[in-house]
Amino acid sequence: IALFFLYGTGGKYLENFAVGMALSACYVFGKNSEHGPAFLTWMRRISIPIGIAGVVLFTFTALWHFYMLEMKTPGFHYFVHLVNYFDWLNEMVIALAYASIMFALLFGYKALKRPFEWKLLGQVGLLSYGLYMWHLPWIKFFQTNILPALPPLSTLQMYSAYWVWVVLIVLPIALLSYRLIEKPAIQLAHSKPGPVRR
Repeated sequence: IALFFLYGTGGKYLENFAVGMALSACYVFGKNSEHGPAFLTWMRRISIPIGIAGVVLFTFTALWHFYMLEMKTPGFHYFVHLVNYFDWLNEMVIALAYASIMFALLFGYKALKRPFEWKLLGQVGLLSYGLYMWHLPWIKFFQTNILPALPPLSTLQMYSAYWVWVVLIVLPIALLSYRLIEKPAIQLAHSKPGPVRR
């Protein structure tokens, strides 16, 4: 009963927040502690296997989500044993996958970070909040209104159709959201206030 009133029934992904804060605490400790250099050396040493584990987890959770969306998809029969665990475990798997990859990027070797410092990825990063806000409603719209109207598709074709929708519809909407709402709000927040009138 207390959980219902204090936490709600969904949408509050505390595991994502928790692993993000743990990762941030490790980063701050490594940069600001007297033991930081030794700590960072150790973290760098384990960053590659942890990053690989994160990629494997992300691949697993993407396939798991796809199976849950398109139940009984041929070729995905091994996920049938995980259906009962999805509601309480899937967010933790996503959180651990994300944290593992971020761990590898934060503490890993410079060669690993270089592709992620590419200017185009930085531009996509500006859209990340808009993508976060808009991707799910528009993917749900595609799933309920567009996908049923298409001819029967194979698993690969269906998955590809989702990605085409994201690139052609969701990304432009996120770009518009950034240009029309986020960027003006950021500029307003950084503008100097005028003199106070009395």
